[in-house]
Amino acid sequence: MPRFSLHSDDNAAPHRFEVYELTLSDEDLVEDLASEVRALYLDDDFDAVLEQAATDLDAVSDPDAIQELIVSAAQSTIPEPAQRTTQPWLDTARNELGEVICYAALEELFSASLPAKRVRHKEVPQLPSRGMDAFALADDPSAAHALRLYLSETKSSSDTASPPRVVDEVDDSLHKQLLAAVRNRTKVTSELARALKYTAGAERDRVARAMILWGKAELATTVVPFLLRPKDRHGEADFGAFHDDPSAFDPAHVAFCLVRIDGTIEALSQDVYQRARA
Repeated sequence: MPRFSLHSDDNAAPHRFEVYELTLSDEDLVEDLASEVRALYLDDDFDAVLEQAATDLDAVSDPDAIQELIVSAAQSTIPEPAQRTTQPWLDTARNELGEVICYAALEELFSASLPAKRVRHKEVPQLPSRGMDAFALADDPSAAHALRLYLSETKSSSDTASPPRVVDEVDDSLHKQLLAAVRNRTKVTSELARALKYTAGAERDRVARAMILWGKAELATTVVPFLLRPKDRHGEADFGAFHDDPSAFDPAHVAFCLVRIDGTIEALSQDVYQRARA
C-alpha cells in the first residue's frame, strides 16, 4: 500500500514542488512509523537472534526474560521523546521523525535506495545524527550514465509563517545546507565515501560508481528539501526560495517534498517513539 498521497503540486519541469499527505492515520500510522524507527535501531531479526543465542548457550527458554531484554535494548538505544519540552525544535525524536518519513518518501516517490541511513549508523544512539540527513541513488535512464543522486535535508516546522524560517532564513536552513552541498563538492564526496563502509555487493558498486561520477561532475543530481508540516500550518508560500529561483542549484534539479500531518509534530513523534521503545 502506498504511504503517500499527492495533495497538490506546483511543478515546473524539470523541478518538482509537491505536497503529500500520509495515507495511514491514527493507530495504523503510529504503528507503521514505530516499526520503521525500531528497524533503524534494532535489526528485524533481533528477537530471533537472542532466542537462538539462548538456545546455543543451553539456557532454559524463558520468554519473559527474553522479552525483558528486548525492551531494555529498545529503551537504551531508541531516543526517549519529549526530552526538550521547553525547546521542542531541539528534541531528537521530534526531528528524527522527519528523517524517518523522508527515507520512506525517497524510496516510494523517487524509487531510490538509501545506502547508509544516518539514523541507523549514528555514533551515539540517543543523540542527533551528524552530516547530511539523507542521500539516495536511483537508476534513471534519462540521466547521464543512467544514475541519479538525491541529496536531502529535512526540517519539521510548526511555524505560522509561510515559508517557515527553516526553509531559507536561518543559518542551517534547507536552502543554505543544500546549496552548500552542491557547491562544496567535498561534502558529498565524504558522504559517498562513508556509505562505502556500510554497503556490500551491487549496492556498494553503485556507490563507488556514483563517487567517481560525482568527482568528474558527471553525476545527475536532484536536491530534495523535505519539510514535515502540520496541516493547519501549511501555507501556499512554503516552498520559499526553492520555488522562486530553482536555477540557483543548476545543474541539479529541485524536488521539494512537503508532507502534511494531522495534529502536531510533537504529539506524533511522542506516540511513534513511545511505541517503538515499547
